[in-house]
Amino acid sequence: MQPLGYSIEQTSLPAQPLNLPDTSSKITVVASDVVKNLLDRVKISILDFTGKSSIALSSVGLAASLGMLLASMDDKDKKAMILGIPVEALTDELETEIHKKLGQLSVNHAYVKHPDQKQAISCTNFIATKDATRDKQFEKRLSECYQTEKLECHVSPVSCVADVTETYINEKSNGKINSLFDGYSEAQRHEITAAIVNAMSFDFQGIWETSASSDKITTGNFICTTEIDLKKVKMMSTTDNFPIADNGQFIAIAKELKSINGENLRLVAIKPRVESTSAITFLDSETIDHLIKRLNDNKMTLNVKLPKINMETCENQLFKRIHQACEINTLVAGDLSKLGEQADQNLNMIQKITVTVDEQDACNPVTNTEKTTVKDDPETPDFEFLCPGYIGIVDSEGNRLLDLVIKDDRFLETVENPDSDDLMFDSFDDSDSDDDLTPKRNYTFDARWYAVQKSANNIKNIEDAIETRINEFLSNPLRYGDMTILIQHRFNQDEELEIINARVKCLPEIDIDVVSLDDAKKLKKRILELIGEEYEDLLRLEDFIEYFRVEVQSNAWDALLKKLTASKS
Repeated sequence: MQPLGYSIEQTSLPAQPLNLPDTSSKITVVASDVVKNLLDRVKISILDFTGKSSIALSSVGLAASLGMLLASMDDKDKKAMILGIPVEALTDELETEIHKKLGQLSVNHAYVKHPDQKQAISCTNFIATKDATRDKQFEKRLSECYQTEKLECHVSPVSCVADVTETYINEKSNGKINSLFDGYSEAQRHEITAAIVNAMSFDFQGIWETSASSDKITTGNFICTTEIDLKKVKMMSTTDNFPIADNGQFIAIAKELKSINGENLRLVAIKPRVESTSAITFLDSETIDHLIKRLNDNKMTLNVKLPKINMETCENQLFKRIHQACEINTLVAGDLSKLGEQADQNLNMIQKITVTVDEQDACNPVTNTEKTTVKDDPETPDFEFLCPGYIGIVDSEGNRLLDLVIKDDRFLETVENPDSDDLMFDSFDDSDSDDDLTPKRNYTFDARWYAVQKSANNIKNIEDAIETRINEFLSNPLRYGDMTILIQHRFNQDEELEIINARVKCLPEIDIDVVSLDDAKKLKKRILELIGEEYEDLLRLEDFIEYFRVEVQSNAWDALLKKLTASKS
């Protein structure tokens, strides 16, 4: 029985693989390139790494939305403009192949009919209009390429297109999604005459490839982009051998997920090498893709803490975003001629996304998670996602199925009514201290990594890392980053000093933190022996109570940098 308010124009789906024309490998390659370029342009418009708020985007849903938009158009010139190709290149054969590529992933992840059936990624596409259309070829393409349902809404004074679409999506998603027009007034809802909708659910509960026990659920203090908000959030913690990659500024790891329905998926987390609220602004899609490709090169045993994610978000300005990204002078509802819309009518393109990422299975929830403390191996480097960064779901071919740019706690599970003292000091908890209020010395990832490699006498690994750091630093126009490995290797071969970290600021200066005043004095002496006593006034010692800092400033840092990178100058 159909929900009240609409009927579905039925187009039978083929029982066999899609009955679309065979295409040459050349056309297939061209279509793949066109689709990738299109998705990249629109994603750049949506994924704002410079803003203050968290953003979610599914490339699966975006591809389907773009495909349904193109399929609804007759104007070949505007279709070519959206695709970014010359109009004469848009042959019927190429257009068919483009639709196959755009709809490929959403067809593979359609919502299951039975709510008890496990599925990690679920997708549905539909078009709702108040006017009936009878273009069978159009409806056939939507059905075959995107499994799109077409709703003909029976609008009345008490029911509108918005009501009908929300009734439908609630049933289709087995109750997981029940709203699409958040923030719309009743008057605005009644103004909507058509909607192109993609809805996605990502449900990763209890499906880690190697799951941790419940005592590995802990909490952490997440620093938001605003720099004034510190949110206590629930974290998943585990020690394992992780694929890892870095580019000097960002570190990426991957967590394998269990295969469900033949899906081989990874959760990818990317965070700044040095904890920062603003470094995320330097991240972009190209860097993300580069790091994802490099994740197959190396593995490392890490203590990892990732936030639990429980979110629901709706992008209802896709039509506007596509308009901006494709640089089309005019794109109005009337251009979607196969929907029968007039130019001045109100068309909405919507992507609705719900995401759950939780190491514990939904049927075995963990209670009192905020009271659990995890003791990490002090000899194992940490990867803690406690500042703005990126989390994504990636398939076996490296396709980014879900992008989450996390800048605040909107997508995270926060702890209700946290104790104020816990909130202030939890992220500085030192397991070796009897004093709960002792700040933790901020050992960077490189400091922990170097200690592990040094103790194992992995000199080749250290030398390779130094080579990489120098290349990355010299190629970075801002000249900032973590230089801990270089400083350790150059000035602490005898392991007399305990160096916490060495960071280069945007200003011409490097800050080197050590545990004691005696270490700071020894380090200052060793640096001056290398660069010359004439720079003594440019090396300052500072006392931060729990650690001491050697600041190498201005011309002294220039001289030190030349010595550290002499082989590359």
